[in-house]
Amino acid sequence: MSTKNLFTQLTAVALTLLLASSAAATGMSLDGVRGLLRVHSADPSTQGYVAGTVYGLYSQEFYPFQVSPRGQTEKVDFGAGMISFGYTPTPFVELSVRAITEAQWVDAYNVGNTGYEVGVGDVALHVKSLLTPATRKDWMLGAELSLATTTGNTSAFVGSWDRDGLDIGGRLNLTYANVNDMGESGMRFHANAGYLKRTSQFDEAVWAASAIGGTVPRSVLHGDQFQYGAALEVPVPKGWTFFTEWSGEYDMDASAAFGDNPMRVTPGFRWANTGGSFVWTTGYELSVASDEASPPWQWISGLSFGGYASPVSGSLLGVVRDADTGEVIEGAKIQVRNSEMGTETDASGHFRSSVPAGYAVLELSADGYNPKTRVIEMPGHDTVEFDFTMTKRNIYGSLRGRIRDAETGKPLFARVRVAGTDEWVETDPENGSYFLEQVPEGTTEIEFEASKYHTKMNRAKVVAGDIMAFDQSLEKDVQVAKGVLSGYVKDAKSGKAVPATITARGNGTMTATVDPATGLYELPLDEGTWSVSVVKPGYIAQVEEVQVSAKGASVRNFDLGELPKKMTLQGVFFDSGAATIKRESFSALADAAQFLINNDELAVVIEGHSDSQGSEASNVALSQRRADSVMKYLVVNHGLDPRRLKSKGVGPKEPVASNATAEGRALNRRIEFEILEGSAN
Repeated sequence: MSTKNLFTQLTAVALTLLLASSAAATGMSLDGVRGLLRVHSADPSTQGYVAGTVYGLYSQEFYPFQVSPRGQTEKVDFGAGMISFGYTPTPFVELSVRAITEAQWVDAYNVGNTGYEVGVGDVALHVKSLLTPATRKDWMLGAELSLATTTGNTSAFVGSWDRDGLDIGGRLNLTYANVNDMGESGMRFHANAGYLKRTSQFDEAVWAASAIGGTVPRSVLHGDQFQYGAALEVPVPKGWTFFTEWSGEYDMDASAAFGDNPMRVTPGFRWANTGGSFVWTTGYELSVASDEASPPWQWISGLSFGGYASPVSGSLLGVVRDADTGEVIEGAKIQVRNSEMGTETDASGHFRSSVPAGYAVLELSADGYNPKTRVIEMPGHDTVEFDFTMTKRNIYGSLRGRIRDAETGKPLFARVRVAGTDEWVETDPENGSYFLEQVPEGTTEIEFEASKYHTKMNRAKVVAGDIMAFDQSLEKDVQVAKGVLSGYVKDAKSGKAVPATITARGNGTMTATVDPATGLYELPLDEGTWSVSVVKPGYIAQVEEVQVSAKGASVRNFDLGELPKKMTLQGVFFDSGAATIKRESFSALADAAQFLINNDELAVVIEGHSDSQGSEASNVALSQRRADSVMKYLVVNHGLDPRRLKSKGVGPKEPVASNATAEGRALNRRIEFEILEGSAN
């Protein structure tokens, strides 16, 4: 190799090292997978990318008559075309199919003899896989498998056309990328090492008898090959990338010295348009082996055209943990708002989900935890790792108050507990005060008792995380006159007996079951005031105060109405075009809250409805906000358990009157309770 050629190669390498970094222009190698020319990168193209690539190769060599197989001085022009199609189905796998055609033109100077030959090279399939995590962008390791069918054409010079059979290749690819603080890749270094296994034997007798245009032995490797390469690419502004490759092949079945096998240095450049749909790559191969190895130079140039086969999205992976303990949360849901994309965490707390490119709103939910919303920026066709933490939802509040004698007002030494539990809290004997913790949110029954006093059951409205004031007075346990409360419980429409359960709360708690045949019930009660509740699944529960007298039977009949599927809340109004509840609505909402308190095992969907004025989307959004306002009001102001309530914006989709009149539109603007099936009582 001449001193001039060596100087040219060293200058090309130095220039690429000195250029400033920008955003790298990605492109396809001669084999149709991501890389430079002969050197491949470890990382595949971005997921969903489809590319078609066309390369042209040209070289020229002179043969003296002593070397030519035809015994004449010749000039031989070599040319080849390579076409490939590539697809990246996942962040870890890239596929390509490549085919080659080649041609040679021979001009014999001394005899005026010319000729040409055209042939088809191999057809190869390449499968490239990334072995390191997709989130790692600096050091990357990959592996490749290739299968190539050869044609037996003796006139080719790019591959192995002088034999028939199947070539099997494998290689390892290493890539290092200089990643900045913004996650952008600058200078990239690649190293490849591989092995090509021949499955057929080279027929030298056939090759030697080739017609005019046949190449000489020094340009063809006949045995198994050790393949190697390294490359450095440096991006510069405006979509340009400069690179230098060093690559070669070593014939494992030949006895030639290492320097007599093909080895080359290739300076080159690449340009890609914005978005990478068009990429142009050009390189100039310079042989650094002996003259017995390969042509002294070869020019390569190609174009790649690509795009994405599916909507642009990225892959989000990570772990969801408890914010306090750090333990993983199994079954946490990660949902992309306004999208069907989403997933759940597995037993190890890990998740993986597709997320649309750009800004996306993630909604996290898990049983026993506060819901969480996060906005992330997702790069297209990339993988981002993001861990989340969730805080446990506090479902308990506390009660603080005093227990006194109902007649004198003096403080009592008593005790208090959540009904049905075993843990009592005693009062301070001096002032009768108590502090009861871990009280479930919502309407909770509290039990009070003291020596020589009647035990009292009372319902407290508890807000999670708050301390609620709740005083209680107890009546002395003295002999009181006895009375009887009796009556009938029937269906309000049919008049048939309803076998309901009747509970009386006052000086103690008494329960009776209605006779299913007659509807008659009887309750022996102390004289006084009792709160009587009548409950039957499928019916609206009734709660009334009843005065019981010892002078005779106290009679109270109950007519139960069937539980409807939907109930319209009459008298609920909002500011025009807004979700602010008007003050005149408070009475109607108090009645609605009392209905839910009486029917304390009922769950409902609070539906917001609108008229058809304006767009459907804006009406649905407004009705959703109004339903949310009602739900919040019932929880905050009336202590209802939020687990019993859901909200839903229906908009104008379910009118009850014509939207052509003002009266009809007013009827359509409403709030309804939808009773959830199977939840009644």
